[in-house]
Amino acid sequence: LRHAVQSQAIRPGAIFHSDRGSQYGSRCFRAFLSEKKLRQSMSGRANPYDNAWTESLIGALKAEILQGGKFADLSDAHTELFDYIESYYNHHRKHSSIGYQT
Repeated sequence: LRHAVQSQAIRPGAIFHSDRGSQYGSRCFRAFLSEKKLRQSMSGRANPYDNAWTESLIGALKAEILQGGKFADLSDAHTELFDYIESYYNHHRKHSSIGYQT
Protein backbone atom coordinates (compact mmCIF):
# COMPACT_ATOMS: atom_id res chain seq x y z
CA LEU A 1 0.00 0.00 0.00
CA ARG A 2 2.86 2.36 0.79
CA HIS A 3 4.23 1.88 -2.75
CA ALA A 4 0.79 2.46 -4.28
CA VAL A 5 0.31 5.66 -2.30
CA GLN A 6 3.75 6.93 -3.33
CA SER A 7 3.46 6.04 -7.01
CA GLN A 8 -0.20 6.80 -7.72
CA ALA A 9 -2.42 9.83 -7.31
CA ILE A 10 -4.63 8.35 -4.59
CA ARG A 11 -7.06 10.94 -3.32
CA PRO A 12 -7.87 11.47 0.34
CA GLY A 13 -11.01 9.55 1.23
CA ALA A 14 -10.19 6.63 -1.08
CA ILE A 15 -11.28 3.30 0.37
CA PHE A 16 -8.82 0.50 1.12
CA HIS A 17 -10.77 -2.77 1.23
CA SER A 18 -9.26 -5.97 2.58
CA ASP A 19 -10.05 -9.18 4.36
CA ARG A 20 -9.72 -9.33 8.13
CA GLY A 21 -6.04 -10.27 8.18
CA SER A 22 -4.32 -9.19 11.39
CA GLN A 23 -1.91 -6.95 9.47
CA TYR A 24 -4.84 -4.81 8.27
CA GLY A 25 -6.19 -4.31 11.77
CA SER A 26 -2.83 -3.49 13.33
CA ARG A 27 -2.31 -0.14 15.00
CA CYS A 28 0.59 0.64 12.64
CA PHE A 29 -1.43 -0.04 9.48
CA ARG A 30 -4.46 1.88 10.72
CA ALA A 31 -2.22 4.83 11.62
CA PHE A 32 -0.80 4.77 8.08
CA LEU A 33 -4.33 4.87 6.62
CA SER A 34 -5.25 7.75 8.91
CA GLU A 35 -2.07 9.67 8.03
CA LYS A 36 -2.85 9.31 4.31
CA LYS A 37 -6.54 10.13 4.90
CA LEU A 38 -7.67 6.77 3.51
CA ARG A 39 -10.80 5.00 4.69
CA GLN A 40 -10.69 1.37 5.72
CA SER A 41 -13.20 -1.30 4.75
CA MET A 42 -12.93 -4.93 5.78
CA SER A 43 -14.87 -7.95 4.62
CA GLY A 44 -17.34 -9.54 6.98
CA ARG A 45 -16.07 -11.98 9.56
CA ALA A 46 -15.79 -15.50 8.08
CA ASN A 47 -17.42 -14.30 4.85
CA PRO A 48 -15.22 -14.93 1.79
CA TYR A 49 -18.08 -13.86 -0.50
CA ASP A 50 -17.38 -10.21 0.34
CA ASN A 51 -14.15 -10.55 -1.64
CA ALA A 52 -15.25 -13.13 -4.20
CA TRP A 53 -13.65 -11.39 -7.19
CA THR A 54 -10.40 -10.83 -5.33
CA GLU A 55 -10.35 -14.42 -4.12
CA SER A 56 -10.95 -15.55 -7.72
CA LEU A 57 -8.02 -13.45 -8.98
CA ILE A 58 -5.70 -14.79 -6.27
CA GLY A 59 -6.77 -18.35 -7.10
CA ALA A 60 -6.09 -17.76 -10.80
CA LEU A 61 -2.67 -16.27 -10.02
CA LYS A 62 -1.71 -19.28 -7.92
CA ALA A 63 -2.95 -21.78 -10.50
CA GLU A 64 -1.90 -20.04 -13.71
CA ILE A 65 1.35 -18.31 -12.77
CA LEU A 66 2.88 -19.93 -9.72
CA GLN A 67 1.73 -23.50 -10.38
CA GLY A 68 3.11 -24.51 -7.00
CA GLY A 69 6.39 -22.63 -7.47
CA LYS A 70 7.85 -19.31 -6.36
CA PHE A 71 9.03 -16.10 -7.96
CA ALA A 72 12.80 -15.70 -8.16
CA ASP A 73 12.71 -12.33 -6.37
CA LEU A 74 10.51 -9.27 -5.86
CA SER A 75 11.41 -7.82 -9.27
CA ASP A 76 10.43 -11.09 -10.97
CA ALA A 77 7.13 -11.13 -9.04
CA HIS A 78 6.36 -7.55 -10.08
CA THR A 79 7.13 -8.22 -13.76
CA GLU A 80 5.20 -11.50 -13.90
CA LEU A 81 2.15 -10.14 -12.08
CA PHE A 82 2.01 -6.97 -14.17
CA ASP A 83 2.32 -8.92 -17.43
CA TYR A 84 -0.30 -11.46 -16.35
CA ILE A 85 -2.88 -8.90 -15.24
CA GLU A 86 -2.35 -6.27 -17.94
CA SER A 87 -1.60 -8.52 -20.91
CA TYR A 88 -3.73 -11.57 -20.21
CA TYR A 89 -6.16 -11.47 -17.27
CA ASN A 90 -7.87 -8.17 -18.12
CA HIS A 91 -7.97 -8.61 -21.90
CA HIS A 92 -7.93 -12.27 -22.93
CA ARG A 93 -8.93 -14.54 -20.03
CA LYS A 94 -12.58 -15.58 -20.01
CA HIS A 95 -14.44 -14.62 -16.82
CA SER A 96 -17.39 -16.61 -15.49
CA SER A 97 -18.87 -13.51 -13.82
CA ILE A 98 -19.51 -11.96 -17.26
CA GLY A 99 -20.72 -15.03 -19.11
CA TYR A 100 -17.27 -16.38 -20.02
CA GLN A 101 -16.38 -13.35 -22.08
CA THR A 102 -13.15 -11.37 -22.03
